[in-house]
Amino acid sequence: QKITWFLLLALILLQFWLNGFVLSNLSLIALGVALTVLPAVLMLLLPKDVKLRPYLLAYSTYGGGNRGVLAISLLAPALLSDFLIMDLGIFLSLIVLFPMVVQRFERVKVSGVWARLAKMKSVLLPIFLITLGSVLHRQGWGLLMPEIIFPWVKTLLFVLVSLSLGLSLNFDGYSLRQDVPMILMARALGMWLPLTALCYVLLPAAQFERFSPLVGIAALLPVSSFTPQFVQADGLKVWVRSEEHTSEL
Repeated sequence: QKITWFLLLALILLQFWLNGFVLSNLSLIALGVALTVLPAVLMLLLPKDVKLRPYLLAYSTYGGGNRGVLAISLLAPALLSDFLIMDLGIFLSLIVLFPMVVQRFERVKVSGVWARLAKMKSVLLPIFLITLGSVLHRQGWGLLMPEIIFPWVKTLLFVLVSLSLGLSLNFDGYSLRQDVPMILMARALGMWLPLTALCYVLLPAAQFERFSPLVGIAALLPVSSFTPQFVQADGLKVWVRSEEHTSEL
């Protein structure tokens, strides 16, 4: 898990060093971010004893990358270019916003400035690497290095995550009769309905027609395979991993 975490940090740096921070079509990037924000906000507003809360946490992440591209390629290939831009927002929300939400959900209290900074490292390190990579890209420093290393890091990370999922995820026999309705509710109430309503109210008709299929497809995407990297509490980590496996089944 530690090796995977360091490779993920390297991937963040190389991604923004090689490509910079893409500012074109901010509305699609914002759409990707909103996929995490809306279910997370709903989760934080609900009382602690509501059974939907952990489902909203687990299903506020989205498997972009290979699995997302495969899903879009099969379901709506014409939307692939838009999805790749939206996936940047998904990626940013996963590495910056999701760790914050997890910490609020776990409610682990820490005292002292350094202890709090240490607890926030999963948020602060990606932000620092995004900034550093964007600066290096803008200055044009050593762009050949990330171009050479990037494919190797992605491949190694993919292999390690695949092995990790295969070795550590155990389907614990959760009742499909109970889980499937909760999963559908989490995606529908936490993301699809509020985001569709917001897009309808805030966006021009042409943009709404362009974005609504993406929102619908996003509701069907699996949980991000990187989700367990940002969860500290063992009980919650096991639960999220089990739900991730359920989503892939």
